[in-house]
Amino acid sequence: MLWNTNELVYLYFQKDEEALGLLIKMFRPFARQCINNVFPYKVLTSQELDELYAEADMVLIECLHSYRVDQAVSFPVFWRQAFRNRLVDLQRLELRDRERGNGTVISLNQLIYEDGFMQLLDQFEDRRMKVHEQVITESNFAQMWKRLDELEWKPIEKRVIEWRLAGYNQREVAELCGRSTKYVRRIYMAFDDFAKLYLTQDHK
Repeated sequence: MLWNTNELVYLYFQKDEEALGLLIKMFRPFARQCINNVFPYKVLTSQELDELYAEADMVLIECLHSYRVDQAVSFPVFWRQAFRNRLVDLQRLELRDRERGNGTVISLNQLIYEDGFMQLLDQFEDRRMKVHEQVITESNFAQMWKRLDELEWKPIEKRVIEWRLAGYNQREVAELCGRSTKYVRRIYMAFDDFAKLYLTQDHK
């Protein structure tokens, strides 16, 4: 018997015991397609694939209880967007867990001070800004950060820089703050100019 999504969703909320299993089976090809799109070059083991399918099933249940019929998108599209977002989050976590062992990633739960700013210094060195001999301490970085308040930097502008120091790229930062990449790039350039000027002055 052929089922459509709306019928199965209705049956699920009518406590039909088979409805969820049928929905999972119906959405399995879409789950595999999403996985292939997010991990196009990764060879997944059967265990990893099973774990991602389990995530797809959990997202499906979450979507069943959060979807509203008055939304502008259909339930399959709603689920697909939610599952893709979950996969992207998992991909980022995997990348950061792997890089954390090399000490190259900063958690947003930590203060963005010395380590994060040294990454910015590396970028300055690449641009031949001659600040490689400057010693950055937690104290003078905090003073520099406070100076942004005196210059009336908005909270969202400082947050953009925090995300940058945490390892997010321009597109990801733009998504996080709900602005365009052009806006993010302008904040980057303004902060780079400010940091260059600050580091070449005497702030002891």
